[in-house]
Parts: sequence; C-alpha cells; structure tokens
Amino acid sequence: MATAFRCRIGIFQAHALSHCFAPVLRLFMDNPLKAIIRPLRSFLRGLPGMGGRLFTPAQKLGRSSEGYVAEHLRSIGYTILQRNYRCKRGEIDIIAFRKGTMAFVEVRSRTGGCAREAQESVDDPKQKRIIEAARCYRAGRMRGEPEVFLRFDVAAVTWDNNGKISGMSYYEDAFRPD
Repeated sequence: MATAFRCRIGIFQAHALSHCFAPVLRLFMDNPLKAIIRPLRSFLRGLPGMGGRLFTPAQKLGRSSEGYVAEHLRSIGYTILQRNYRCKRGEIDIIAFRKGTMAFVEVRSRTGGCAREAQESVDDPKQKRIIEAARCYRAGRMRGEPEVFLRFDVAAVTWDNNGKISGMSYYEDAFRPD
C-alpha cells in the first residue's frame, strides 16, 4: 500500500513501511536540501580524523601546539576550562584557571625559519578580539562566580623542520585591556 505525500517539489509515493522513515520524510517534506545535507554531514563527521571539516597543515600544526601548551599548563597546576572558545566577537585558544587567576591564552606556532616573533604577531586588532571574546565568556559563563583576576597570556611554540617541537616560550600577562 502506498501513501502520497505533498512537499515542495511535488507529490511522491511512500511505501507502507514509511513509518520507519517518518522523521526523514518530514524533514524532506519541509526542506529537501536539508534532508540530503544533514545525513551527509553526519557521515563525514563520523569518519576518522574528519570532525566535519578538513584541516590544512597549518591548522594541524596549530592544534598540536594548543595541545602541547594545554598539557604544559596542566603540568604546572592549571585547570583547563575550555579550548577553542568561540563567540561572535572572537576566539580564545585556551582558557585556564589556577589560584584565583583565569588565563586567556593565545597560542602561536612558528616553524624554524620564521624570523617574526610569535608574541609580536598578536597585534592590536587580535588583542581586541581576544579581549572581546573574554568578555563574552565571562558574561555567559561566570555569572554569580566570585571575582577572579583575568590575565591575557601568549604561548609561542617553535617547531623544527622535522615536525618536532624545538621550544616553547610562555609570556604571562602579555597584554592588558585598555
């Protein structure tokens, strides 16, 4: 037995077993494109290493650097509250807490031949975006919390040409809000 359904692209027939596929059919009737894109996106997210998007080598290097810095912070007593926090105003690589101080950490990666210092690459516009993101985080997550000291740090991870970490510099209180 077949049942007719009306949707944006016309009438189509569904079999008696269509109750098994009712959620997909409803989605298809509302928006045929979403019915195709959503399962495809879910499938891609499920593939190993995909996470829903492809990473460039520079992004992979950055993620590895962030992981290295997060482990370093844990080893010296920080609690990692969040990694890769994003809001409309900006992005923060690592948010960490220790002894009444919340550190918003910007991680910069450099390979062996780069002359420009990582700390210098966090220019005024980038600092403003980090500060705005910190305000966003504080407004959304820290309501009713006791006052804590906020600090903006920069971590610079240097990689050699063989893909191994050759050093890390950590600059506490690298910049301050105006």
